[in-house]
Amino acid sequence: MVFAEAALESDGPALLPHEVLLVVEVVSMANPATDHHAKVRDHAAMGIPLYLLVDPRKGTGIVHDEPGYTSRKEFAFGDTITVGPWTLDTGVLRTYA
Repeated sequence: MVFAEAALESDGPALLPHEVLLVVEVVSMANPATDHHAKVRDHAAMGIPLYLLVDPRKGTGIVHDEPGYTSRKEFAFGDTITVGPWTLDTGVLRTYA
């Protein structure tokens, strides 16, 4: 997760969804459907503005953004991508193989 450092100053036991700026998920080998479907739905419903899904099984990923994740930008490992205000070089990512 990416969040403002100030969110750590709260006395609460956890961050609230509105405090999270970005969730990054690495697709599991055992249960990829959860990451590609259920978590996309859940994070969008919580109002988390950005969800970066990295899939080492295929060497690909998806940037979900816009309200409700109505925008979906696919990429391949090696691409330089934009996720909100950040630019990431995915050339350092590795597949499971």
